[in-house]
Amino acid sequence: MLTESTALKSECRGESCYYMIEEPNIYRVIFANGRVSDVQSDGREKNKPVDGFKTEDGSFADNLLGVDVCRNRQRYFAAQKTADDFRREWEE
Repeated sequence: MLTESTALKSECRGESCYYMIEEPNIYRVIFANGRVSDVQSDGREKNKPVDGFKTEDGSFADNLLGVDVCRNRQRYFAAQKTADDFRREWEE
């Protein structure tokens, strides 16, 4: 679960960062009670147009949620049935 003191390192979400074209924004996300309580950045977004930052901001939130879903699938979806569960249902 993404909570206090969780550090995400080497999390791949299928997007490339082209550092030679543009430096990516760097974020620090503070969690409290399983929720985001504060987001801090290194200020790079101030050098970009607002519309571009809105797109990156939404993408960041989607990716952060995606990481949590992958790590904690049971918090978002009902448990999947096992082979034993199907066998019991078939026998009933």
